[in-house]
Amino acid sequence: MALRDQPYIPLYIQDFMTDEKLIECSASTTGVYIRLICILHKSENYGEILLRQKEKQTNQQILNFATKLLRFMPYNLDVIIEALTELVEEKVITIDGDILYQKRMVKDGKLSEIRALAGKKGGENTSKKTNKFATAKTVANTEYENEYEIEDDNDVNSAKNEEKYFEILKTYKCFDYELLSAEVKKKVRKELYDGYCTFVSLFKDYYQDVKYKLFPKIESFDKKLFSKYSMVQIEKGVITMFGYGIKENTHLISRLITCIGYDTKNIPTPVKPQSRKKLENQQQKKESWEIEYGHLGVKSKEEVQKLYEEGKIDI
Repeated sequence: MALRDQPYIPLYIQDFMTDEKLIECSASTTGVYIRLICILHKSENYGEILLRQKEKQTNQQILNFATKLLRFMPYNLDVIIEALTELVEEKVITIDGDILYQKRMVKDGKLSEIRALAGKKGGENTSKKTNKFATAKTVANTEYENEYEIEDDNDVNSAKNEEKYFEILKTYKCFDYELLSAEVKKKVRKELYDGYCTFVSLFKDYYQDVKYKLFPKIESFDKKLFSKYSMVQIEKGVITMFGYGIKENTHLISRLITCIGYDTKNIPTPVKPQSRKKLENQQQKKESWEIEYGHLGVKSKEEVQKLYEEGKIDI
């Protein structure tokens, strides 16, 4: 059973009572938080609340979320705003764009889904074993059908191997390989899992451009990218792809493979105006000691001070 369908919340009492972040919050904020985790428990995406377009009344996300939560809580708007502000500042909850989430609940929800999936497949495998006593012809036909299904699942053009990026990001942005069940670990090696999480994170800077685009799932990533290219090549390909820009109907994985090919041909990657401006701003942010003594190989103010004390430079 999915966590959201259970009539109770898996509240870890010791963690709740000793959470250093939550202890810093006021009593009213703690009360709002308890109500909030009840709402997050019943959310469609466990542990998350999505702000819909019509609910974006202002450019202040905390106010927008507080207005959305107002009808579910017995508090006035100011109390909810103050509580959400404090919870975000203390990093008890996170607001990322249009999504408010509690990290532990998201992890628990994904772990529950993976375990349920592993249990379902385990049950299917058990069911298949009971068919060993069928006739030879039936067994042969069954094996052929199963083989066909596996090939279909691994077809990178199949809709089963793609999902919208914002859904992929919610699943993999804060999940630890060690929390996966033993059954899932047998099917997904750590090297691939970590590589895929890195791959997903490469697109976070371009979230607004790709959030609704179909994104390869881990099986497709392994077959078309991870087994053929290094992560360095893949990362350069992503930079190249967004340097050229992507059209509305662009298929991400096909475009990325093309851009990885560009890199092998030494075609220069164009720099977008906003990227150039960002680079200039970074250069301007260099501190005075970096500008004046950077050529000496120093990496911190402390190293500059040490050189001064040794009489090697004048400040």
